[in-house]
Amino acid sequence: MAYRITIYSPDQHILYEGSTPDQTGVGGGTTARLRLAQALARRGHRVTVAGNVPRLHTYQGVTFQPLLEVKHIEADVLILNSTGGTLDRRRVLDLKWQCG
Repeated sequence: MAYRITIYSPDQHILYEGSTPDQTGVGGGTTARLRLAQALARRGHRVTVAGNVPRLHTYQGVTFQPLLEVKHIEADVLILNSTGGTLDRRRVLDLKWQCG
């Protein structure tokens, strides 16, 4: 069974794209988040990373969406993750979202 999975990260300390870990070192937390997304996509899940990315794009089966363009989240699984300090949930709590 394939799930819709959204990984939401409010981190603003690093701007990245799906290919960033393949090109430059960005740190363990960001790299781990992107590798997890890619692994889930390889397993057949529909994966979206909502993060500090410059543009909407797809890389290795993962859709990357800029935070400011996220107006709602529809997912079976929602992962909230931060690697740049405390997890700031204010923005994601203001979004319309539906899980399941």
